[in-house]
Amino acid sequence: MRHAVAVIAAMYGEARKRGRKLKRLGSRDLHRLRKAVRRLRYALLFLAPLLPEARVRPLAGSVESLQETLGVMNDCAVGGELIEKARRRARGARLRKARKVLAKRIAAARVARREALRTQWEDFRAAERSWARAGG
Repeated sequence: MRHAVAVIAAMYGEARKRGRKLKRLGSRDLHRLRKAVRRLRYALLFLAPLLPEARVRPLAGSVESLQETLGVMNDCAVGGELIEKARRRARGARLRKARKVLAKRIAAARVARREALRTQWEDFRAAERSWARAGG
């Protein structure tokens, strides 16, 4: 059990390090955070049978929602890149209008997810406190 706790603690620390200064992170750094959170989630899923459920549940829940939000934000970033590529190739008024509509929707989704990300990051940080209190 101690090794499982050590692995999860190390991966949590890596994700937390990647999320420092969350408000300032751009798409590339958010993607790195997403990958660290994904690795932590998989470790939790794999090692959960070795740990008390009450100890794993709060962290697993916050990691899952954080990973989901970061995934959507990454989709928005990729969508923005695709729109930019299409912009360079587009011809005609209808194509330009379609690009604008998509760009606005992606921007709105990104803003909404940024707001959700702040709350989820706070939940993630709070889960560390309950994890540490549970003992090793």
